Amino acid sequence: MAHLSLPALGLSLTVLAAPVLHAQEAAEGSKRMKATMLLGGEIYASAKAGATDMTAPLLEMPPDWENVGEIEDLSLTADGRIEGVVADIGGFLGIGETRVLVPLSDLRVVQVSGDTYFLTGMTQEQMEALQQVDEDFWQ
Repeated sequence: MAHLSLPALGLSLTVLAAPVLHAQEAAEGSKRMKATMLLGGEIYASAKAGATDMTAPLLEMPPDWENVGEIEDLSLTADGRIEGVVADIGGFLGIGETRVLVPLSDLRVVQVSGDTYFLTGMTQEQMEALQQVDEDFWQ
């Protein structure tokens, strides 16, 4: 158990360690998702993102999906709302990545063969043009 206090935001949280819930278990038994399932999640781009049926799990990754990034963190507003995910976009092997804020409204959760992925209709170039996240962003 860890206690986190953020007086500037008027927050005080106690975090309990819990086993990681596999995406397949989450899809079968709950309509909720733990934040730990977001972190490290892969973001894919597809021009057909709006037409993809998100209610049924897919058996395989569609060939037009392009891996464009990975979720690194969440960004919350001062009143506690999640405004988006912080994602590393582009680059190769951790070099040359752009860290951006992706609004939640631009991501859809998709189950593929029991794994959880995040799908967007934006191209990699559009994502790289989003608000960049650096140390000044958090001030």
